[in-house]
Amino acid sequence: MVERRARDEASVPKRVRARPRGRPVRWRVGIDTGGTFTDLVALEIRARGGPASVVVPVVVKVPSTPRAPEAGVLHALRELERRLGERARDAEFEVVHGTTVATNAVLEGRGARVVLVTNRGFEDLIEIGRQARPDLYDLEPQRPEPLVARAHRVGVDERTLAGGERLVPLSPRELARAVRAVARRRPESIAIGLLHSYANPAAERELERALARLAVPISRSSEVAPLMREYERYSTTVANAALAPLCRRYLERLARARPRTKLFVLQSHGGWTGARRAARTPVRFVLSGPAGGLAAAAKRLAARGDAGAVSLDMGGTSTDVGLVLGEPRRTDTVDLAGRPLLVDALEIHSIGAGGGSVIWIDDGGGLRAGPRSAGADPGPACYGRGREPCITDAHVVLGRLPLRDPLGGAIELDAERARAAFTPLARRLRRNSIAVAAAALDVVDAAMEQAIKRITLERGHDPRDLALFAFGGAGGLHACRLARRLEMRAVVVPPLPGATSAWGMATGDARHSVSQGIVRTLDDAGMRELARVARRVADETARTLRRELGPGDDRTEVRAACRYLGQSFELEVPFTPARARLAAAFEREHRRRFGFLLEGAAMQCVALHATASRPSRLGRVRAAAARRPAARAATAARVATAPVRFRAGAPPVATPVFERARLAAGMRGAGPAIVVEPTATTVVEPGFRFAVDATGCLILTPEA
Repeated sequence: MVERRARDEASVPKRVRARPRGRPVRWRVGIDTGGTFTDLVALEIRARGGPASVVVPVVVKVPSTPRAPEAGVLHALRELERRLGERARDAEFEVVHGTTVATNAVLEGRGARVVLVTNRGFEDLIEIGRQARPDLYDLEPQRPEPLVARAHRVGVDERTLAGGERLVPLSPRELARAVRAVARRRPESIAIGLLHSYANPAAERELERALARLAVPISRSSEVAPLMREYERYSTTVANAALAPLCRRYLERLARARPRTKLFVLQSHGGWTGARRAARTPVRFVLSGPAGGLAAAAKRLAARGDAGAVSLDMGGTSTDVGLVLGEPRRTDTVDLAGRPLLVDALEIHSIGAGGGSVIWIDDGGGLRAGPRSAGADPGPACYGRGREPCITDAHVVLGRLPLRDPLGGAIELDAERARAAFTPLARRLRRNSIAVAAAALDVVDAAMEQAIKRITLERGHDPRDLALFAFGGAGGLHACRLARRLEMRAVVVPPLPGATSAWGMATGDARHSVSQGIVRTLDDAGMRELARVARRVADETARTLRRELGPGDDRTEVRAACRYLGQSFELEVPFTPARARLAAAFEREHRRRFGFLLEGAAMQCVALHATASRPSRLGRVRAAAARRPAARAATAARVATAPVRFRAGAPPVATPVFERARLAAGMRGAGPAIVVEPTATTVVEPGFRFAVDATGCLILTPEA
């Protein structure tokens, strides 16, 4: 342990530790709070009269603290300061934080007590929802419990029409009655959702002003999600209201503990914003952790010139997969445990399969893995506290996780405890522990294979044409197995795989987005109105970004959600005020997606989405790669040999173990092999070759 700490200290560049005093040193810090570990990546911002440059990142990995998530974040920051030593005294830290606090609160039903104010007669709309069924043949479908109880829904006499005209305005008497009704229910947070408020928010604003005297957070649908489709808009607003007090307290605790630290929050679209703004709309960062990883994957793949890949982020609790075709796919609707949320987000598919996923036997006698996770406390059995077998334990039993170094630099793996955890399952299945451990890996691989097929084959993309970009603490353990099952062309494992999401946060762009529902036909009058609203939302996003960050090199884009008149859903295309060009762009996208056009059909726009972004000057992969040491022979990186079982029933294979830090650009080798590093382990299966490219990525390719 002492040797590992000395090596970690040595990883801080001498020019950072020895720099003379002067202007405070600025650090951009990405922190990803996962279910098992909290990862930190710090990059020093070094401006030399031009674009900022960075030195070697400082990486910290500490156990997460689910009962008090901020404790893990503060622990990681203290460890960073310890590593920096004297240089931390005058340093300025900019922290970009991705967290599962909002996601877990929704999934576990731990949100605030919400009162919903809506139109009289529509109080049950939030519970009725849509009639779509996730499983067509399920005779007893289970719908998620609404985040607001029936007794906590208040109806008011108000009606605004689809065009924005107010048919029944709110009277002073009705406003007073609504305030009394809400106050009697003792809300911790209030959600306001009225019909067609995206077209005219006046009534919602009147309610917000009247309810402000109750001194609790208020979420207004015309601010949170000003878009058509009332059920989705109400669902988003109620979720925001349920999360607002919890997330505000969490961010306030972090701010109080670190008063000199500038705190930003990564949002679901992969860009970050100020903590104060994020606390007002926490529903926008429900996917902040996975978004950081997918954004990092896109940046690393672009540096390699690789335009097609599936990202695989396997951590301790879940696995997140995404499709990167030059840029990550985006969506405007996120499904979180059966609840639709209208948020600008990277398209990510998540499953409950991670290193901490508990292995169990179902009522039919089948072996299962997850979705329940041992998390950070107690963790897998091999961590020394838990007793239930997990996926990480299966890797230990099979020798795929060498016991040479502590996991994450801190956790000593206990192989005997891992083997003992499999004994009850082995007895029930009448197999030995090694066979059960091997079968458990097959089970979890099958689940991840289906997740990858869902974002590739179901969207018309052949996984055989794509690479697998594998990261997270456990991604490299399964990458070759999955690539073989799906016949993918290669596996790419980036530097710092176990902290890639945190790296993506530290190197990500600042970003602010505004959406506005507006239903207009693409005729002359409609185009004039669309152009006016497009200018307004573009100016609003740009002003907000400048207000938070000051003047800078910002980029603003407006996209239009268009459809043929009568269609149920729409396609996004870049907005232009020229009718012919906008119509042509929509038709090109419609033909690309669906293969046909509706000749002569009228077109309409239903929403405008504006985004202002400030590109980051950090994480320029090619510049960093140029500073890597000269190539060395493969034998220089080999540090040990470990007995590994690659197939059930087969004897263990003496497998060379390589240290990632010693692998130089251009080094090549053949599997079987294991590559170890402080943040993750990569298993090169038999039949695969490995090489290190110019950007520092480890490339695994199947032999012909």
